[in-house]
Amino acid sequence: MTLLFTFNTISAALDFESSLQKRGVHCKVIPVPRSLSMDCGYSVIVEKDDEDCKEELFKTLAGHAVWTGVYRRVIEGQNEHYEPFSILGEES
Repeated sequence: MTLLFTFNTISAALDFESSLQKRGVHCKVIPVPRSLSMDCGYSVIVEKDDEDCKEELFKTLAGHAVWTGVYRRVIEGQNEHYEPFSILGEES
């Protein structure tokens, strides 16, 4: 599963990335995909197959007050898009 966490500022995204990396979670800061927002935002993308890590991700996110959204990447054939993903770990 690939999750995308969005932020309004680069400092918030870098802080979240650093917190995850300290917990051993591989992640990367990227611009928010244009399909989600035309604003100049930043996101942290996390690719994890382990469902158990979701709780750790959301615990880490809870300590960051400046996040704007959580999305799950969906790939259908050659197309990919992002769907909102509930902070409670349940798909919306």
